Amino acid sequence: MWFWRLLGLAFVVVALGGLGADLFNRAQSGEFRLSSLSESWFAVSPGSFAWAQHFLRDHLPDEAVAWVVEPVFMAPSTLLFTMAALFCLWIGFRRRKPKEGLARIFYRRKR
Repeated sequence: MWFWRLLGLAFVVVALGGLGADLFNRAQSGEFRLSSLSESWFAVSPGSFAWAQHFLRDHLPDEAVAWVVEPVFMAPSTLLFTMAALFCLWIGFRRRKPKEGLARIFYRRKR
């Protein structure tokens, strides 16, 4: 469970960093606009972004690229990383149900 919490906190840091970069750009240009995943990825690593685009276009059907991949690339990066952070933190902090029946007898929890 600690892995999911750590991954969720890393996504929170990335989401806040993206929001901070968008706010910094607002101060420079005077207008607030959330950057898309493709803009953020291209700013960090243009080579890997180009490779990922070519890989997805070569290995996925055109309909999947048009209906799934392109809308994800055009979504705000802050929103995507926030959703990933919430999902990872939800998995990391949820409680497990106690075992019932014979599983409870043979299941020993390390304390």
